[in-house]
Formats: sequence, structure tokens, C-alpha cells
Amino acid sequence: MKRRDRIIAMLIAVVLLMGLGGCSSKGKQRSISGIPDPIQTKTEGSTTMSKAGYDINILFLYEYDIDALVVSTKRYKGSSLADKIAPVDLALAWGSAAAYNTECNIKWSQSGRWYYWECRDSSAFTKAGGEDGINKHSSNHHLIPATSDVEKKIKAVKIGDRVHIKGYLVNVNASDKSGHVFDWYTSISRDDTGDGACEVVYVKEIEVQ
Repeated sequence: MKRRDRIIAMLIAVVLLMGLGGCSSKGKQRSISGIPDPIQTKTEGSTTMSKAGYDINILFLYEYDIDALVVSTKRYKGSSLADKIAPVDLALAWGSAAAYNTECNIKWSQSGRWYYWECRDSSAFTKAGGEDGINKHSSNHHLIPATSDVEKKIKAVKIGDRVHIKGYLVNVNASDKSGHVFDWYTSISRDDTGDGACEVVYVKEIEVQ
């Protein structure tokens, strides 16, 4: 083998190893039984921040406490304000969706701030409550970290982790000096689907259990 060919082969091997390492760091799907529904309690309050030239007001609607199985993670590294304030989305499952995750062989994915799922074992689908059961026991969460330490913890979360998150369901209103505005509204129900059904969460605490 020529020296140039050896170098190319070595580079390919390194890339493959890096790819395998990246895959393993994403975690592995599993099931967990007995995870309760998220708890939300009506509240008042707000906080502010400045990012990407925007003055941002974050309005607290509900205190939010969720214990859940992480079924998908998505990093957003773009230049949009949403990407700046919420660089990670977590798709979370609890109840029947978490209990029958592997038995249903659910394929989870995220894109464009949405999450998607597909049950690939129809025999187990009924046990999980069918489409309604999965939809009511899973959701995509846009996570706004309250501190840099919280952000680091969020970015370290992987598929298969069981996480406990405390914070607030929030609405976000922002504007810059040029008059551009940005609004982001949270879902306040676990029963909704489609556009607007994701939770926007100002995260005060997150722990992997």
C-alpha cells in the first residue's frame, strides 16, 4: 500500500471510530415503569435576560416538576434567538410511553423544534394505550437554562437517562432595537398535539437519576 493510501485509510479509520464514539455517547433506549405525570402549579413572576441583541422577558405561568425518561435529544446551534436561549430540546416520556418504549420498539426523532414517534410493534401498541396513550405521556421540551451550570447539565443528558427537572412553564417575549420581535408560547396541557403542543421550560434544576 502506498504511503498516501495508508494515510487515507488511517483517516477513514479515525473518522469511523469518532462516529462510533458519537453514537455510543447518545445513549440507548430503555423502558421504565411507574413514572408519574408531570406536576404543574399555577404561579406568577418573571425574569429577564439579554441575548443576541434582544431584551427578553420570560413570564412564569406554572411551576413545573417532571420526572421522565429521555427518548430523544436535539442540539440547536443556529443563530436564531430560540437556538441561543434554548440550545437543547429533550423529548421526554412517562407513564405508558416510558413503560412500553422498548416493547413497542418506538422510533423517536426530533427536527425543527418538533418531535416525532413511530411504534414499530403493533402488538404492544395497545398495551401503551395506542396513539392517545403515547401522545398523552410524551412531549417535546424546549429547555431554557437558568444558569450556565444548568446548561452544561442539559447538554450532558443522553437517551435512556431518567431526568428530574424543576422550573417553570413560560411564555417568552423579546424585541431588539430594530423593532424585531420574538414570541414563544408554552403548552400548558399534556393532552394537546401539533403546533404549539411543546413545553417551553425555564429550567432551574435538572438531575439525572
